[in-house]
Amino acid sequence: MSEQEIQTYFDYVLPLVKKSGKVILEAKDIEIETKEEIYDLVTIYDRKVEEVLIEEIKKKFPSHKFIGEEESSAKSRVSELTDDPTWIIDPIDGTANFVRPGVLIVREAGGAVKDSSGKEFDIMNPNFIATASKELLDQFLVVEKQADEERLAAMFVKKANIGCK
Repeated sequence: MSEQEIQTYFDYVLPLVKKSGKVILEAKDIEIETKEEIYDLVTIYDRKVEEVLIEEIKKKFPSHKFIGEEESSAKSRVSELTDDPTWIIDPIDGTANFVRPGVLIVREAGGAVKDSSGKEFDIMNPNFIATASKELLDQFLVVEKQADEERLAAMFVKKANIGCK
């Protein structure tokens, strides 16, 4: 995949993601569901934004593949990553914070991915903060101020199981 192709993908998806971000930021009366684990939350906004992004990207790039967090969760499996251009979509990263009014949420968009690599960007956050590697990411455990004890314990155990120091 060339830099020019990646730029074309980025230029197309940028307005879509910004529009989706506005919908997320204006969300009210959020109904919360859990996935398989008590700490793994999902809202209608997660599902709807993922669905719209996939539909709109498919219109322009019908041969591209998609791995969507909510779709994968609903199917209880992750789609296979192939050599085809693949979009990894997580509409709301940090749903636990999103559902609590007044708490900063993190928004992310994973770029086009090929062969398990891709161009990383966060187009919704002008104060871009990211870790540079999995090793750094594994050192962080996000603790929400208003988390109930059961959910907090579940989040901690999950993070510990993936190798957090």
